[in-house]
Amino acid sequence: MISTDSLTLIRMITFGIAVVICAAYACAATLGIPPEALPHWAPITAGAVAAAVVFGVNLLANASATIAAFDESYRADRRTAAFAGFWGCHH
Repeated sequence: MISTDSLTLIRMITFGIAVVICAAYACAATLGIPPEALPHWAPITAGAVAAAVVFGVNLLANASATIAAFDESYRADRRTAAFAGFWGCHH
């Protein structure tokens, strides 16, 4: 079985790769690189593949590990957002 930590790590890595691809695509467009030089399917494919990998890995794990992985990430993300929001509002 796949552990909660492995699920969290796989999700972070796959979505991180998708974010890097989308950010590179956006930066290239912002810098004025012509659209013909970039594959138009790259951002949507990166997101779809990342979602498919995460979905597939969650199917391989048991339900309790999947629920725990998403719950822990939600708490960590919420804590990070609250921390960033606090410091962002008090310049």
